[in-house]
Amino acid sequence: MGLEAGRRYDGVIMDAGLTQAETGTPALWFRIKTDDGIITHEEYVTPNTRVRLAENMSKCFGLGPAEMAKLCAADGLADEIRGTDVSIVTKEEELKNGDLIVKVKWMNPAGGPPKKPPTAATKSKVAALFGASPPAASAAPATDAAGGAPPPAWNDDVPF
Repeated sequence: MGLEAGRRYDGVIMDAGLTQAETGTPALWFRIKTDDGIITHEEYVTPNTRVRLAENMSKCFGLGPAEMAKLCAADGLADEIRGTDVSIVTKEEELKNGDLIVKVKWMNPAGGPPKKPPTAATKSKVAALFGASPPAASAAPATDAAGGAPPPAWNDDVPF
């Protein structure tokens, strides 16, 4: 079937290692198996990409910079991360000869990129769309009709 551009795929690391481009720029490469095919992904290691790459290696594989340095120096990266589940997002790229290929745009931990928690404004907006109105702020705590305890606090964390 083959992988398509602009899609997210769940996959597993089959192999990985350290390589370099024809220009000499070092890169980490990953061979990823998905249900729709196998794709190879390269992450170039430069002073400009080092921080982002280190964060991604930590998120995807739980490896810090010192561990990455040790594994790459000893050719042990593949053994350490082989079998790890990841999620990838693909893109289409044009080669110099005009051919189009599918490449990995992003590699994330299994399940896709981490979701950002909603802000209070987002929660209020969704609640309003479903017809709820947040309680009005008041200086004194409200009491029930009999003058008892105040009602429970507004809970924005209740799932819909």
